[in-house]
Amino acid sequence: QIEEQLGGAANLDNYLAARRQTRQDLLRELNLQLAIEKLYSSEATVSAQEIDEFIQANQTQLAATDAATQRRQAEEAIREQKFSTIFGQKFQELKEKANVTIY
Repeated sequence: QIEEQLGGAANLDNYLAARRQTRQDLLRELNLQLAIEKLYSSEATVSAQEIDEFIQANQTQLAATDAATQRRQAEEAIREQKFSTIFGQKFQELKEKANVTIY
């Protein structure tokens, strides 16, 4: 899907090269993201009201023009924001409990 969005295999490879990454690096990132989503999916629920508010606040930024696709895009964006926040909080909690010293 990412390859398709970027316009083909060559574009994906160029994109990854610019980020100094390989396809293996991308797969590791995606696997980590999926694992986080599975762990915290119950905490990252999105309500219809949140979707409505997001669409109203971000109407010009949504790529879709039909309501159903806009709702789907809004839900994905909100869920990603929530996962990011949750992961950040959980990571901070683990960091504080771990008592890690960096030299």
